[in-house]
Formats: sequence, structure tokens, C-alpha cells
Amino acid sequence: MIGQTKVLTEISKIVDGQFPRFSIICGLRGSGKTTLIKYINDTKIHAEYNEISSIDDIRQICLDAPMYTEPRLYVLSDFDSMNFRAKESILKLCEDIPANLYIMIETISVENIKQTLLSRANVIKLGGYTDAELTAFCHTLEGIDENEISYLINAFKTPGD
Repeated sequence: MIGQTKVLTEISKIVDGQFPRFSIICGLRGSGKTTLIKYINDTKIHAEYNEISSIDDIRQICLDAPMYTEPRLYVLSDFDSMNFRAKESILKLCEDIPANLYIMIETISVENIKQTLLSRANVIKLGGYTDAELTAFCHTLEGIDENEISYLINAFKTPGD
């Protein structure tokens, strides 16, 4: 994962198996939200990974969650485009999260999220990449000259643009 040193440092301090049950990962498109979630799952949660996108999925989780014996991670990767009813269902689910359930939401901005949902979440904000981080990454790639590195730094400096 490129950059995000501060975020990765904070995550490394969390004891395995004690990661918060509900998290909101905020960052521009291409900033590494999905990569970070997979990293957290691999290093801290160790759960079955599931992506969900519909209100029906959320309702089914609410019904099935008490029966889970193994940890499960549910990721809502398209939260910004979900309708009001779906977002309200997430609030209901997050009010009392069962022991073996983790929920992570990917969003571009926390400004799109109701305060009642934010107050229940561990919010992680991803920053942009620094020139030094991008340069170091580009030097790990084979066959790229300095002109190409300069081009790549400008292209990746602002993910989502």
C-alpha cells in the first residue's frame, strides 16, 4: 500500500481481534480504501470477507447475524450512491452489532453521512499521496525512467481526479 503511513501506524497499535466492529473508511476514489480494508481484515480481523450493496443484503444480515459462529466482515463499497432507506437500514444494523460481525463502509466524504451513524463508527480518513511516497513506489517498478516517474507522480498525486 502506497502512503497512508499515519493510518497504518494507528492500525498496527490495535490488538488482533479487537478492531472496532463498525468503521467508515473515507478517501477519494483510488486512495486505497478497499486495499486498506483487506489489509485490516488480513492482519486484525481474520474474517470471511463479503461485499454488499443492496438494502436486501442489509436486511438479510440483520436476520442472520445472531447465528454466525465465525467472524464475518461486510463491506459497503458504494455507500455514496445508496438511497436513504438503505442508509437508514445500516444505522439499524449498527446500533447493536453482534460479536462476530464487522461492518466497514467506504465513502468519499463523511459529509454525506448522518451524525447518528458517524457517532457509532471508527472513522479512518485516507490522505493523498506525497511526492516522496509516489517516487519511492515508482522506483520499485522495473523499466521506468525519470520522465515516466515524473508523469506518474502528477497522475497519481490526486486520486479520484
